Amino acid sequence: MRRILAWLLPWMAVFAVAQGPSLTVEYTHRGEIVDAGFRESETTFVAPSMVRRFGWNIDVRNGVAAISGEGRNFSVPVRERDGRGYVPLEEAVRYMGGTVETDPETGRVSVLGSIRNIEAIPEGARVDSTLAVGARAFRLADPDRLVVDFTGARLEARLVSDLPAGWRAAQFTPNVVRFVIESPVMATLPVPSLQPSRSFQIGLVPKPNATQEKPAVVIATLSRPVLEPGADGGLTVRIPVTGPLTKGPSAVFQDPRTIQLLVPQSSTEAVGDQEVGSAKGVKGLAVSDDQRGQVSMLFSLDRPLAFWLETVSGEIRLRLTPPRGSGGLTGKVVVVDAGHGGRDSGANHGGVMEKTVALQTAQRLANELSKAGASVVMTRADDTFVNLSERPEIANRARADLFVSVHYNSNTVANSRSGTIVFYHKRDPQGMLLAECVRAAIAKKNRLPCMGIWSDQRIYQSGFAVLRGATMPAVLLELGFLNHATDRALSVRPDFQQDMAEAVVRGIKEYFGE
Repeated sequence: MRRILAWLLPWMAVFAVAQGPSLTVEYTHRGEIVDAGFRESETTFVAPSMVRRFGWNIDVRNGVAAISGEGRNFSVPVRERDGRGYVPLEEAVRYMGGTVETDPETGRVSVLGSIRNIEAIPEGARVDSTLAVGARAFRLADPDRLVVDFTGARLEARLVSDLPAGWRAAQFTPNVVRFVIESPVMATLPVPSLQPSRSFQIGLVPKPNATQEKPAVVIATLSRPVLEPGADGGLTVRIPVTGPLTKGPSAVFQDPRTIQLLVPQSSTEAVGDQEVGSAKGVKGLAVSDDQRGQVSMLFSLDRPLAFWLETVSGEIRLRLTPPRGSGGLTGKVVVVDAGHGGRDSGANHGGVMEKTVALQTAQRLANELSKAGASVVMTRADDTFVNLSERPEIANRARADLFVSVHYNSNTVANSRSGTIVFYHKRDPQGMLLAECVRAAIAKKNRLPCMGIWSDQRIYQSGFAVLRGATMPAVLLELGFLNHATDRALSVRPDFQQDMAEAVVRGIKEYFGE
């Protein structure tokens, strides 16, 4: 035996070097994954093979890893060691909106999804996570309550204070979020069976008794869409409807040149690729019926168009309109508003004041717009205070084509949120289109998670004052959270500010069809 061991040990050492160091990572609900990896200077590096075992796609070329998964696409630099490439786990997971936690005593590495939304919906409750997490539901008595444990998850603390009466949520263990709904009706409801996901709908509506007559399911029938060109260079999509629409249709941007129209509780025989004829602006239209009572219409555009959706006189109307003054930035007037200033510092964390980094970024944005051929008006060019109402009025007096307000974000819990948001005013179609174009451009260049486009009514019912007062398409940029260590460190870097400025200009060019 000793001779065998003496013979094997050198070969085992060679094999260990060839394989590289190993690391154990617990990935949300998937459990422990062991593969090549190492820790260095509080950063975790993992082999591409481990990334694939997370369920992500990865392509490594020229020192860069292009990763897609969990509904996101991004790139991160690869760390070379012993002839092998390793992916920085914390940076990759941050792009996914999740967190990486390392136990200082055991060195155990965990990837956790962030529970970012808990809300009441007509059917019951909806819970959203940034990464797919596990879920197990069970019922307890005295008092009657439904309990759902989400495995591989962290709870965003801000959610705790916004829950309806009888609802509770807490970090039950380091990797389990417990959600509780306490009500006498819980004793009569079936316990839901939940599969791992990024979004959960938990039914809380009691089923009718067998003796009760079940209401008939009303499904509207949609006729083939008709595309009518408009005098403004846009067009109107008319969809005749037979029968009542029990739930209203919705439309969303998939990207600046793709709009999806969804009509629940409906059906149609016009399934597949549809003829669009000579309809200007639309390259293609694909209609699908998911056999669960929802029709999807996907409009592929040859340039960004704003949409306005309404239901009138028995038909769905989707109006698509181009931006005013299309064709590029030459000759356009853009007002750049650096948030806060003077006695109003804005967010202030870690020695970084929002008014300072907002002005620095706004100046870079103004410079890039000018180089692209636009005329630029700045609401402030130094550390001075400007009233909120005066900022959009400067744009109105200049008869500007666009208004862009530059800010950095903050929230109540340090290091709980990271990323960028682009706001538009209420339901303004052109503002929404501009926001989507800018968001898409930022997402391609951003080193932070992209949190999407938001209506300013999510924050204030009347919207933001600087957007509310503008008579032209207007957006407000939140380019990171100053009370998040990563975002704050980036906010003061000239290269990050320049990247954001260049991305915003690319988004504006896309908006104008350039």
